[in-house]
Amino acid sequence: MSALIDKLNSRGAEMTRFDRDEDWLQLERFSQFFTELAEETDNSKLVRAVVSKALELTGADAGLLYLQPVSGLLSCESVRILSSDLFLSGEELTDSLSLIPIPEQMASKSSCLLRAYLEKRSLLVDDPSVCAVELDELRQFERAFAYRVDALLSVPLGGLQDKVYGVLQLMNPGSENFSGQRRVLVEQLASIAGSLLYKNQQLEEQKTLFESMIQMIAGAVDEKFYLGADHCRRVPVLAMMLARAVNRTERPPFAEQVFDQGELYELEVAAWLHDCGKLVTPISLVDKSSKLETVFDRIELIQTRFEILRRDQELFRLREGLSGENLPVLTDGSYRQQKMLEDMHFLAACNHGKRIMTADDLQRLRDIADRYRWVDRQMEEVSVLTEDELTNLSIMSGTLNERERVKINNHALASVGMLDLLPFPDDLRRVPDIISGYHQSGDAQPLLQARILTIADRFVSVTAENRAYCKTNSLENAMKILYGMADSGQLDRNLLDLFSGEHLHKQYAAEFLSDDQ
Repeated sequence: MSALIDKLNSRGAEMTRFDRDEDWLQLERFSQFFTELAEETDNSKLVRAVVSKALELTGADAGLLYLQPVSGLLSCESVRILSSDLFLSGEELTDSLSLIPIPEQMASKSSCLLRAYLEKRSLLVDDPSVCAVELDELRQFERAFAYRVDALLSVPLGGLQDKVYGVLQLMNPGSENFSGQRRVLVEQLASIAGSLLYKNQQLEEQKTLFESMIQMIAGAVDEKFYLGADHCRRVPVLAMMLARAVNRTERPPFAEQVFDQGELYELEVAAWLHDCGKLVTPISLVDKSSKLETVFDRIELIQTRFEILRRDQELFRLREGLSGENLPVLTDGSYRQQKMLEDMHFLAACNHGKRIMTADDLQRLRDIADRYRWVDRQMEEVSVLTEDELTNLSIMSGTLNERERVKINNHALASVGMLDLLPFPDDLRRVPDIISGYHQSGDAQPLLQARILTIADRFVSVTAENRAYCKTNSLENAMKILYGMADSGQLDRNLLDLFSGEHLHKQYAAEFLSDDQ
């Protein structure tokens, strides 16, 4: 921005050679225009403003502005013809004027547009006969708009780093011509406009890159932890639906709450990044589908098989040593084997996360651990269940024990730690706070955006179709679960009422959920 201000000052000094009494007011308006122009971040609006101002400064009847949206091509972004009351921009011109390829060097002097671009200087043709015969680029324009060009000024949009970003063309100045002060003014306009357009383009490209990176992170989390279920892609959609509902409602307590565009964008970015900390969470915990599942060295399984094989061989040898005599049959042997089989089935059932353990179940687990003992390969008599196995089988619901649950919930701290490393600009400074607040509950969430994000995240989670050990919830059951969370203080009840009252759950279901939900 300082470079632009310096340029404005230098242009102002250049123009002091003009008659001060006549031009001072115009120069003052000119400077005011650039001050307003420098604040415009939308290039489509900036292009229209530049064309309009150029026509005003020169008295021209028509103006075109070309930019280079794709390397090697010039595209007409705006056309204004005062005598026809015509003003078209962007997609409105798609069918009227085609893209113009930019050659590496000029092979012909029949295109003022390309010459101005490649030679980086303004070109004036004020001879109607030349315009009618020699200027190729005017044929398409004249046919498209039934307009005759008698005089043409082509001015490159120069700027930073000695680059040209486009070309401004002005036509038919009326009783005046394009020489002298008018031409100088429009050249200065084109030069500074080029710098502003480039600045906005760079900001937009950086924003696009930033958004692509956070969406890439969200996609990686989805693929790794949600089996490609698009959790991190869906949460921003639902969060924005709820935020816009807050803006629309006239019911308390949100009647006075209106998020501006900056706050909405801040929430959207936070929603994309809300689970980024899961990238440092062990996948073995996230995908743990049974209580005894873990990461281990399978040499222990091999050693166990060898131990079983050794004992089988020992039993076979002992039987052979009985010289054909029948083995004694214990009267209670069948009962003991049946009881052992039942206990093994019970352990297998306890291993599933969908089982809700009761006090009787926990006592039976302890009894099994005490009852069944075996001699391990160190020839020590130990319980058939290790302490770790007993702890995991005793999990009341789900598959994670307390230590593992703490570890997996640490993704909240990891998210905040990762985000603290990023130098967020001022308009996104609360993104870490929103994500940090989202991991808290109820009244502990100071920011409304965090409470919105929590509801969006919980709803997307409970309606997911690929939950590890739970059946898919219907829409009705999902809302019951959310209201249960609200009753326990985990969710904002007022927001949830708005969510339900605006039928956002049904809108979401229509787009993302299966028909049987």
